This record gives sequence, structure tokens and C-alpha cells, in this order.
Amino acid sequence: MLGPGCGLLLVAFSSTVVEGAIGVDGEVAAGRAPLDYDEPATNALTFTVVPGIGARLRGADSALTLSYTPRIFYRLPNALEIDRPLVLHQVALDHVAEVGARLSWASSAQLSVGQIDYTAAGVVYDPTLSTGVRSSITDILRAVGQTGFKYELSRHVRLNLDASAEYTHTLDAAQVVPTPEAVAAGLDPALTQGALQTFGSVQPDSFQLSTTPTLSYAVGRGHRIGASFDVTYQWFKQTARYLLLSPDISWEAQLSARSKLALAAGVAYVSTLEAYLPQDDQNTWGGTGSVDFESVVYRGSGTTVTTAFNTSLEWFFDPISGTSQPRAGVEAGSVVEMGRKWLFSPEVSFYTLLRQTILRYGTIDENGMVVIDPTREIAKPDATLLRVELPLRYLITPDVNLAFGGRAALRGPALASSDFGFDQVEVWAFLGLTVRMASGEKGSDWLAF
Repeated sequence: MLGPGCGLLLVAFSSTVVEGAIGVDGEVAAGRAPLDYDEPATNALTFTVVPGIGARLRGADSALTLSYTPRIFYRLPNALEIDRPLVLHQVALDHVAEVGARLSWASSAQLSVGQIDYTAAGVVYDPTLSTGVRSSITDILRAVGQTGFKYELSRHVRLNLDASAEYTHTLDAAQVVPTPEAVAAGLDPALTQGALQTFGSVQPDSFQLSTTPTLSYAVGRGHRIGASFDVTYQWFKQTARYLLLSPDISWEAQLSARSKLALAAGVAYVSTLEAYLPQDDQNTWGGTGSVDFESVVYRGSGTTVTTAFNTSLEWFFDPISGTSQPRAGVEAGSVVEMGRKWLFSPEVSFYTLLRQTILRYGTIDENGMVVIDPTREIAKPDATLLRVELPLRYLITPDVNLAFGGRAALRGPALASSDFGFDQVEVWAFLGLTVRMASGEKGSDWLAF
């Protein structure tokens, strides 16, 4: 028994290739952006350097990748007049495997620990977040993991099962604001019951666990229909706990050799398991849906133009504002490949929360716990985002590329708010250089920055 087992191990390891990669991604950007979420835009200059190192075990049917890409960021000026760069440590582990002819499995995990700037929420969080990081300097620990498999039950039937978890913990100290009574009495608000404590500079601790089974059936060669059921548990410290149940149906179609379309529609039921504010202690129904379209609109003379469009209605988990609520979004983009050297990829996106989030004060009780005061507001954080990106990339060599262009973002309250307007403006022009080197024959693109 031992002999055959050792033989299988030798065969497995003999077919595995060990690869390594190193690289660096740097960018200089100049523009205008707020120093904090409630301040006007000001002239700014940013410097970003992301060195990277990675290792990969690659076999005939699987690959395991480990990478470390710390992000070093410095901005002039910054809200706290810090004369040192911010460092965000980022570690990622990815695994993909083809288990036989019918089963494929993919998993990934990311850990981020360190500091991010107000303008860099998309580095750690989903870049489509409507809300922005509330303070200019934020210390966080964030872990995200996903796993999923695809299994071909038959020539027509496919089963997908996806699961994910994410956890965010703030390392910031809470900001304490005294009550008028505490100020009049000359008391230290940090040591006095009834002092007001805000969460304006602290991201709420949060946790999400989600699983989504999907069963689909191929109708002919170019069409597939399916049904899925999303079950998600959401927890926000000092805010609420939710259970989301969201079934939907979908249809995917290969319209032509160059175009494909995907449609989905469903409902979402949110059960509030616990809420600190009485007005939030209620269950909610909502709709979900999406439209995805992609097409190669031009190919010839060394140029290929691909366009993509997406619109969505979803129940949105926002780890920055500590809310769970419906959100609508639209994205449109294009990829223009000009020869083998140039790549132009403009993109426009718009997202808005369908209900306005309000940050509220909290009082410290006799046990040192924070009790949110529903009658006092701090601010209305960003709930609408309009973003434009115009990046142009030139491939100097297969391992070296130069990027330049512009990006802009407008932020404001929810679209349905009576005081809607884009209060926050960011405009940047940037120049970047990426250099990667790797052993092996498959290139260095697997080391992602």
C-alpha cells in the first residue's frame, strides 16, 4: 500500500513546476480631491509604489499562487499633516484546479492590514462602493475569502456552488465629542457618562458570510437558463445583524460569434435579526436584477474594439457605512487594442443607494458601551458615485508597460434625497510604470498588483 501511494506522490510532484516572480508598480498623480469626506476639494499630489513578490506551484491541472504586494502611499497635503507614507500590507493566496473532465474548483483569500487614504477606498474595498472612507487616515484589518466549484452533471446540466466570507476590523481609536452639558461642566468627555461618541473617523467592524448555489440548463448551443438562491448573513458592530434571502432566475445567450447577453431577475428578503435603532428593526422586501452585454464591435487593421455594458439592482452590503440596503448601478466600458503595444480602456460607472444613510451620535452608558442616539445626526455620507476612467497603456516589453491618463469621481447623497447634488469632486491625471519578471514559460501576469 505504501509503495503505490509514494508512487502517486512522486508523479504529482514531478509534474509540478515551481515559478517565482518579482515586480513593482509605481504611479504619480496630480489633481484635486477632498482631504476628508466632508471637506471641499483641494490641489493634491500622490505617490504610490507597490513592490511585489510571488511564488506559484503550477501543475497540468492546477495552480497555487501566493503573493505579497505592500502598498506604499504618500499624499501632499494630507488632513493630519503626516510626513511619512502610509503602508498597507496585502497578502493573497489563489488556487485553481480542474478535477477531472467535469469538475473545476477555484478559491482565493486576501488579507489587508495597514492604512488607507480617503481617496483610496477602492484599494481595499469594492471600487464600486458609493460611500468613501470617512477619515483621511484609517487603520484597518480586512480579510476576504471565496471558494466555489462548477460540476457538469450532464451534457446540459451544470451545478455551481459559491461561498464567500469577509471581515473588517478597524484599528482606529474612537473619536469622542462632548455633549454641551459636559462642556459646560468642564468634564472630560472620554471619562463621563453621556459624552457623545461619533463614528466619523472609524469604520464599523463588520462580517459577512454568503453562499449561492446555482443550477443551470443549456438550451441549445448558445443559450443557458438557470436559477440560484443567495443566502447571506451580515453583521455590523453597533448597528445591526441581517439575514438576506435572494432567489433569482437567469438567462445567458451567445447572440453571435462576437456578442453575448446575460439577464437576471429576482427578489430579496432581508430579515433584521437585531437593530440598535428602532426604525431599522423591520424586515424588508426588494427586487434584484441585472443586464450584461458584451460585444466585439470592430476587428481589423490591427485594431480590436470590445464594448461592455452592465446595469444592476442589488441588495448592497457596505462595510464602510455599516449598512445593508438596495443599490442601483450602471457601468459602460470599452477596450481598444491597437496593434500589440497600445491598449485604451475607458470606463464610466454610476452607483446610487436607494435610501440615504445617516451617521448618528452615540452615548456612552455606565458599562462603557455605545448607545446610538437616533435624534442626533453627524452627517449624510456619500451615497452616489459617478466615476470616469481614461487609462492608456503602452507595452514597452512583455514585462514592462507604461500607463497614463486621467480619472475623475463625483460623490453626493442618495439620488432620491431632496438635497441631492455632487458635493465632492475628484480629478486626477496620472503616470505609472509597471515592471514584472518571472521564471517559467507562462509570463508574469499572474503576479497581480
